[in-house]
Amino acid sequence: METGTHSIWVSEQIQELGHEVIVANVRELRSISHSDRKSDQVDPEKIARYARLDPQILRPIAHRSVAQQETLTLIRARDVLVRLRTGAVNSIRGLVKPCGYRLPASSTLTFAKRCLAVLPPGLAQALGPLLHQIADMTVRSSSTTAKSKS
Repeated sequence: METGTHSIWVSEQIQELGHEVIVANVRELRSISHSDRKSDQVDPEKIARYARLDPQILRPIAHRSVAQQETLTLIRARDVLVRLRTGAVNSIRGLVKPCGYRLPASSTLTFAKRCLAVLPPGLAQALGPLLHQIADMTVRSSSTTAKSKS
């Protein structure tokens, strides 16, 4: 089979049924990756023929363990939270500038609280929900970091 999003769990299921599984890195196999006749019928047949001839031609890969995949997922999820939080912080800074305000420099741990303290009531009301989301993302990304270290 080819590497792909589902190849981890599909290969695991097939192995549990007692079959040998070769997960092919077809990106390195030009006759498949650069073929003019790519299709869901042609590609598997080529892979099967190569596997029968010499499995090493397929540049087989070994998937990560379930524990390794879960750890990687945790790291990637935290990265998404941090990028979302950074975007929200930058958006708030950009939204207050046209109103003549400049927010103080602060760490993300205290950003929401410090902003609410210096914003006028109208802006605090408008940006409050976003500031609460930033505070929540800060707590969540911190707890994700703690889980990944344990």
